[in-house]
Amino acid sequence: MNLENKKVLILGLGKEGKSSLRFLKKHFKNIEIGIADKNLSRNYLKQIKSHDVIVKTPGIPLKTIKPYLRGKKLTSQTDIFLQKHKNKTIGITGTKGKGTTALLIHHILKKSKLKSEVLGNIGVPSLDYYDLDPDFFIYEMSSHQLQHLKISPHIAVLLNAHEGHLDYYDDIKEYHKAKYNIAKHQDKEDYFIYNSDFKEFKQLSKGKKLSFGKTGNCYLKKGYIYLNKKRFINIKNIHLEGEHFIYDIMAAILVCKLLKVSNSIIKKQIKTFKTQEYCLKKVGKYRGIIFYNDSFATEPIATIAALNALDNIQTLIVGGFERNIDFNPLIETIIHKNIKHIIYFRPAGLRIKKQTKEFKHDIKFHEAQDMKHAVKLCSQLTDRGKTCLLSPACASFGLFKDYKDRGEQFNKYVKKT
Repeated sequence: MNLENKKVLILGLGKEGKSSLRFLKKHFKNIEIGIADKNLSRNYLKQIKSHDVIVKTPGIPLKTIKPYLRGKKLTSQTDIFLQKHKNKTIGITGTKGKGTTALLIHHILKKSKLKSEVLGNIGVPSLDYYDLDPDFFIYEMSSHQLQHLKISPHIAVLLNAHEGHLDYYDDIKEYHKAKYNIAKHQDKEDYFIYNSDFKEFKQLSKGKKLSFGKTGNCYLKKGYIYLNKKRFINIKNIHLEGEHFIYDIMAAILVCKLLKVSNSIIKKQIKTFKTQEYCLKKVGKYRGIIFYNDSFATEPIATIAALNALDNIQTLIVGGFERNIDFNPLIETIIHKNIKHIIYFRPAGLRIKKQTKEFKHDIKFHEAQDMKHAVKLCSQLTDRGKTCLLSPACASFGLFKDYKDRGEQFNKYVKKT
């Protein structure tokens, strides 16, 4: 991308915006750089009109800035990065599982001859790694990063596409359309690894296709993961609880086989892999109650997976930021799993309570003011030998800084019970 002699606006000065500023100052000498952020000015969007190129941070919805974009070039860190590194990039997206899959691929490649770097939505802005030269970049891509892309990574992985981020997009179709950009712009020399349970995925890419799921090149059958119709690994050797993690593992296997990693290395690394922090992690047993921390579950589909993965759950902590997502599938799972007590945070937790009451099922609801109060309620309501699960199905904004803060507070107060 030629930005010389252009007026470039960094739109959003968070972690990624600051990274973009460092990148532009380093790589382009003859450009005029502007900064627009809602924390700097209420009328920050008006600055778009006086610039040629807009580098948008993922956190700002495209619909917010559309009225200002006529005649402007819109780009992003992901766009700039892929223009240079497309052929070295393994892009991974999905409503849930992308972080686990990215970290597992990296964990496997550590023992191979291939050097890899993990970046993107997982925490490291991509342009911080622009000048590096590993064999592969493993790029966890959110729908926000993918939304207006016109370039797709050489190896694209699409894990799933459920309902999510309806506070950001007009509807679920727009959200899915953003996700699909990970494969939409591939050509016949690229590779697309997708979940075969979603029939619509197969048509998204012009690249060479590999699939996983109930059928495909990699699938689960009678306690084993199969690869190309041959037993590959017994799921008893996998230390992750829940079928949703098996899907992430199958995707990682296909990526690593594509990169010609040996079966022995893949199997060994799968056996030693542990999930991300606050992703269905067992905190321990306190006062006879088993506590699990799944603060990373910011969507209903993740909480559904957690409920299906564990037994003897008596108490569930849910709720948080309101995104107007459909909670009915989650409520049906809660009823099916016979959860006795639900501790909830407003505002979304209140809607879960109201919708559950419509099912006329005898579940006790208890509103928590903060995490300390929530854990206290857990200790009072959960019987010895039973499980208390934090799996909010909602974003953390409001009461907590982020899902990590929420998870840290849960662990702290559980250990004090």
